[in-house]
Amino acid sequence: MIIITVVGAVAAVALIYAILNFKNMVKNRVDEAMAKIEPVVEQAKSIAEQARHTAESVSAKVEAIAAKAEDTANKVGDKVQAVSEKVEEAVSPQIVTAAGIVGTVARCVGIYKELKQLRRTNGGESQQTE
Repeated sequence: MIIITVVGAVAAVALIYAILNFKNMVKNRVDEAMAKIEPVVEQAKSIAEQARHTAESVSAKVEAIAAKAEDTANKVGDKVQAVSEKVEEAVSPQIVTAAGIVGTVARCVGIYKELKQLRRTNGGESQQTE
């Protein structure tokens, strides 16, 4: 009976020793894995921080460019409006009417020349057929 008790105690000690050994082995492996993963995590944090800084910088620059573009567009629009108003004032309705009359006269002269040429062409053909 003493032998069974001693064997049981030895087996219990051996089992506890094996469990503690296994626990230490697992802890060492986890520490090794964490040591390998930690630099990667640090690099990822560094890259994320750089990306955040870059995004903030780009965002500020884009906003500045957009504000400048809007300001420039407003200035150009104002200048176009001012030039349009000046052109409107410079071109009076009388000039527009005169230009229309000149255009009409030019078109009438063109029509007259075409008719004259058609008469010559038709007159020449009727004389040849007679």
